[in-house]
Amino acid sequence: MKLNDPRLLAVGVCVAAAAWIGSGYIHPSDQGHPTPEIAIAKGLRAVQVRVSVAEQREDIAQVLGQTQAHRRVEIRSELDGKVTEVAVERGATVTSGAVLVRLGVRDRNAQLAEARALLAQYQAELAATQSLVNKGNRPELDVVAARARLETARAMISRIEVELEQTVVRAPFSGVIETRVVENGSYLHAGDPIATLVDLNPIRVVGYLAERAVGRITAGKTAQARLLDGTVVTGKIAYIATTADSATRTFQVELEVPNPQGRIVEGMTSELLIPLGKIVAHRISPAILSLADDGRLGVKIVTPAQNVEFLPVEIVASSPDAMWVAGLPSRVTLIVVGQDFVNPGQNVQPVEVSG
Repeated sequence: MKLNDPRLLAVGVCVAAAAWIGSGYIHPSDQGHPTPEIAIAKGLRAVQVRVSVAEQREDIAQVLGQTQAHRRVEIRSELDGKVTEVAVERGATVTSGAVLVRLGVRDRNAQLAEARALLAQYQAELAATQSLVNKGNRPELDVVAARARLETARAMISRIEVELEQTVVRAPFSGVIETRVVENGSYLHAGDPIATLVDLNPIRVVGYLAERAVGRITAGKTAQARLLDGTVVTGKIAYIATTADSATRTFQVELEVPNPQGRIVEGMTSELLIPLGKIVAHRISPAILSLADDGRLGVKIVTPAQNVEFLPVEIVASSPDAMWVAGLPSRVTLIVVGQDFVNPGQNVQPVEVSG
């Protein structure tokens, strides 16, 4: 067989490839990134490790939330009557005391005039009766009766004046008319709805905080919210629930944010960013996380004796390319490549990498 025989060359290539694969070593890529292959060195499984030192950082709870109006009220009629004027449209911004609707006064002005005339009459009768009683010509009981008639007239005047005032329906606070269900000519009975008024300044951002975090915040503390468009707004914690949601075991938290222009509307998806104080944590890649047999999330490390150990962690913050975890010693040797091929207690050969 000749040396340049194609069959001989093919056999040689196969033998060389098998020797290269069986050597247990694969060269790193041109970019310098470690490969996921595990080398066998000195009879031990080789793993790539990195020394991580904990840093102090602000622990921020990130909670999905939604904007809500500061307050909302359904305005209802207090009288029976016909709507004679509608002063606002749906979506209008109104100030406290602004006229929303007027009802017909019917004969209330005439009733008021009659009641005032009776008041004057009863005042005169009381004076005359009192004079006769002082002279001994009338019994004292007549004065009591005259005073009762006088007070009845006064009460009648007050009632009619209140009804006249109630024919003008006003906004109880500044806000936005969300709905309006009446038109000119509508007839209302006492208790019928007229409009819904919402107050968007301040706006509230409502979310639910986990048990581990709720004890670390207080009302009045400054926090932020990130809206769906990326806008970050700042406010103060206005409310912390004292009872957990029975299904999720989380606690409702409300952030109150100034909204003078009303640009933040109700129902917007947002993310609450609530500072919980300083915490010592490690910055790691999500790729090195492992799951223990009991479901705990953690990382695998190499001890000074070169043994693998699993340590559970708690994720305190995350970003697209990294996360911060607590629960580890201040300095630890993390297995960054090969953690899936080794088990706790196993003796390994650590190979330190940078970055």
